[in-house]
Amino acid sequence: MIRWRAGDLIHTETKLASDLTAKASELDATKVSKGIGAQPVDFRGAPLPMDHSKDRPWEYNLDLTSGNNIDTQGYPSAGAGVSLDDVWKELHRCFNCNFPIGGAPKEFPKVGDKLPLSVGMGSAGPNMPFPVQVTQVTKTAQAIDIEFVTLPGHVDGDGSTIHFRFYEDGGQLHLGVRGLIAHGPGAIEDFPRNITAPAERLGYTAVAHLTWQPYIDRLTANIAAAKGLPIYEPPVGPGTSISVPTR
Repeated sequence: MIRWRAGDLIHTETKLASDLTAKASELDATKVSKGIGAQPVDFRGAPLPMDHSKDRPWEYNLDLTSGNNIDTQGYPSAGAGVSLDDVWKELHRCFNCNFPIGGAPKEFPKVGDKLPLSVGMGSAGPNMPFPVQVTQVTKTAQAIDIEFVTLPGHVDGDGSTIHFRFYEDGGQLHLGVRGLIAHGPGAIEDFPRNITAPAERLGYTAVAHLTWQPYIDRLTANIAAAKGLPIYEPPVGPGTSISVPTR
């Protein structure tokens, strides 16, 4: 069920990203056809580097909790059954068994590693490239932090960052995701992308949520299975109260 749900969400994420890219290309084509701000080319007709001086980086922040109920009280979180040590162990057991984007390695990555991530149909194609490099991997008693910087060819352009933080709060396991988009969707302020930028930011944030919610769900499900913990159905009936955190 978890695998099916993650696959379905990745398919949705790919479609949304593709739609945004297609719309942007359509607008860019209109701009070029009208001779407005057309991209310069060299004497061979090859595009010259784009001027990103007008780009306006923006940031999205997500705070996710697991949808798996590993808690007899039925709270929508990992509860006391999953700790940061459990997360660290599971990430090292099989990194790509949990990471919801293709191209991730099985071995836990280290700082400096370059990951040829991609989103799409796998070997059947088509795929969108999301290459990144690991810039931070730390674990303390309070949190696990993993950060990537995007590489050339990434849909966000190079120099964007995505930061993951696993932490505990109120007896729940959280996954914080902070993305800084330097040159990609929502950051391009040149005409006509400045018109669509607000919608691109909303769409990109929604796509990010669809992408990373399965990450914490799959992690907690695999940890529960390894520890022999059941995943409870939410309690129902008169007087039942389930606390749902604000996301």
